[in-house]
Amino acid sequence: MPEPTAAIPKPSPEKFPYADSQLVLQSKICAFEDFALVVIGCAGSLQIWNLATKSRILDFPLSSLPGDSGAAAAYTRGTAKLINDNGNFVCTGTSQGVILIFKVGPNDATLDTQLDSHEGSSITDLATDVEDTSKMASADVNGKIITWQSNPTLDKNSVFAANGMPCTSVKMRGANVITTHPNGTLRILNCATGVAVAEIGGHSRIVNALDIHPTKNMFVTVGEDTYVNVWTLPTEGNHEEIRLLLNAKIDNNLLTGVQFCGNEQATVGVTAYEATTMYFFAPQ
Repeated sequence: MPEPTAAIPKPSPEKFPYADSQLVLQSKICAFEDFALVVIGCAGSLQIWNLATKSRILDFPLSSLPGDSGAAAAYTRGTAKLINDNGNFVCTGTSQGVILIFKVGPNDATLDTQLDSHEGSSITDLATDVEDTSKMASADVNGKIITWQSNPTLDKNSVFAANGMPCTSVKMRGANVITTHPNGTLRILNCATGVAVAEIGGHSRIVNALDIHPTKNMFVTVGEDTYVNVWTLPTEGNHEEIRLLLNAKIDNNLLTGVQFCGNEQATVGVTAYEATTMYFFAPQ
C-alpha cells in the first residue's frame, strides 16, 4: 500500500483574516493573470477577497436576489473562474439553483448576470475547463450536468439530464467531464457528443472531492472510505480500459479534499476532516 511521501517540505500555513460568524461552506482561490482572489461561499452570502492585500472587495447577500426570501437555508456553493473577451469573472452556485456571475478586478466585483437552468435544484459544484477558461461545467443535487461556453456570451453547450443521484464534485478538461457521487461512483461524460463514456465503482462510500491534471491523462478522487485513487483519463480515440495508477489508504481519516500540486503538479495533496495534517503522494 503506497505511503505518503516524506520528501515534500513542511508548508508554512498562513491564517486568512476571515473572522465573520457566517457558516463557511466552501472557499477557493481564483488566480487570474495579474491578481488572485479568495472566494468564500457562506450561508446567506458570498464574499470575495483580494489574496495579496487580504482585503474584502465584495460581500453579496443572497437576500438581495429577486424572489429570494433570505431564508437561513440559502447558501452559495461551487466556485469557478471564467475568462473570455469580456474580461475576468467569478461564478458561484446557490441553493436556489441559480448561478451568479460576477465581473471582477483586483479591487472590485459586481454582479454581471444570473443563469437559472437548474430549475431550482441546488448547485453542488462548478468547474472551469482546465484547458480553456472560457468553458465551464455546472452540477446539481439531482445529478443534472450542464456544460457552458462563452463566446463571449455564456451559452449551453450540452446537458446531461438529472438521474436523481446528487453530484458531489465536477471537473472538466476538453470533451471530458468527470463527476463524483455519494454512492461511490464516478462518471465520465463526453460533452462534445453528449454521451456518458463510463461509470466506475471507484469508492465504497461518498466521494467528496476530485481533481483533473491539466496536462497528463489522469485524475484523482478521495472519499469517506479513506482511499485516494489516481486514475487514467481516456482520450479521444483511445478506448483503453481506465486504470488505477495509485490506490492509497489513509487510516482513520474522512478525506474531504484533493488536488494536483507542486512542481509541474506532479504531487497529489489530500486533506481530511478535522485533521491538522495534509498528506502528499507522488503517483507514477
